Amino acid sequence: MRFSLLALIGCCSLVLACSSVNIQKDASIAEDENDNYSDEISLDDLVPEENKKKDEPSETTFFDGLEDQYKDELVPEQWSWCPSEDDFVGEDWEWTLLVANSALYCVFCDESGVFRPDSLEKEWARKAQLKIVSGQYPVPSINGEYSFRLPVCLKSHEPNQQPLLAEPGWIHAEHVTNQGKTTVALEFQQALYTSNGEKWNLLGKIYGPLAPEQKTIRIDGNYTSPNTGDGMTIIWKLCPGDCGPERDSLAFASCHFQGVSGYKHLVSFQGGKIDLYLRIGELNIVAGNQPALFNHAVGELDHEGFDQLDYWKLVFTGGPQHYFVRHFLVLFDRPIGESCGIKVENLDIWDELPPARVAIVRCDLGEIEERQVIQESWEDLP
Repeated sequence: MRFSLLALIGCCSLVLACSSVNIQKDASIAEDENDNYSDEISLDDLVPEENKKKDEPSETTFFDGLEDQYKDELVPEQWSWCPSEDDFVGEDWEWTLLVANSALYCVFCDESGVFRPDSLEKEWARKAQLKIVSGQYPVPSINGEYSFRLPVCLKSHEPNQQPLLAEPGWIHAEHVTNQGKTTVALEFQQALYTSNGEKWNLLGKIYGPLAPEQKTIRIDGNYTSPNTGDGMTIIWKLCPGDCGPERDSLAFASCHFQGVSGYKHLVSFQGGKIDLYLRIGELNIVAGNQPALFNHAVGELDHEGFDQLDYWKLVFTGGPQHYFVRHFLVLFDRPIGESCGIKVENLDIWDELPPARVAIVRCDLGEIEERQVIQESWEDLP
């Protein structure tokens, strides 16, 4: 049953537990249920072909040039299967969604489940990006429900099985104007299908204040706080079938979290060290989740350095309770010896057990060996 966004916004006094999403679709990269990985898998097999890029030293810091790392993701050649602005379905409404070319959103981690030995592998498999096709799209200013289809496209680890735009769905408007101030509330849903006929549904919610005489709502991929009342908050979710339990869906958020404070974990271990940079957004009461983005890892393994900024090669999960315990997987641009990456698990900001754990992994994500942790710490970044 569709719910009222405004009713939920008005219930902020309730104490809400943080919940998130966990797709039930089998996203395991193992060849069978026993995770018997093939030794023939290479590092390049772990990244969609169109996402591969040349190995170049990065001078990008945690806070500088974050938008630049996504510019290659936004060129038309990288999204050749996307629909066009002409695939929009709607009416000649008064208000307009102005979608910038930078409107790219990334799946953030599942924070609802208990951490298990294969949690990072499953987190890697559920990674996806959502692009809203740039253009100008009318949206209803008058409350009601209407036929609607917004041109969107998705990228995942399985390029031939990405859900594609299908028949129109609906958009529901439930705006409120009080003393000359308008609060926008738009909710929409539309179907997508894979090439083998598997159905998915994209759900979108847009809510926030509209200035007097304002008729344009901008969608640009930036992070917006759901709690300050400044600007529009935008929620995207993708779920299989007709959208059953909440845990079946994938939640998207900004791919760069500009302006959001950060956290830096520093870990030294036998044969190396690693710094892990993480951004955690605010709890979104309407969406019922708290987005997080692991966007940078830099370090050294066996005297060889690495510096990773690629979304597809940075994996994070935090489990329940607001990411108090954090787990990371970093894949290298090229192997270091036999290793294609590093797992860093159990980084607890309260220093509780179990202790931190580091392991180097093969290109199929199977562990090669565990490395003894020498020291770990963390710090806030403004």
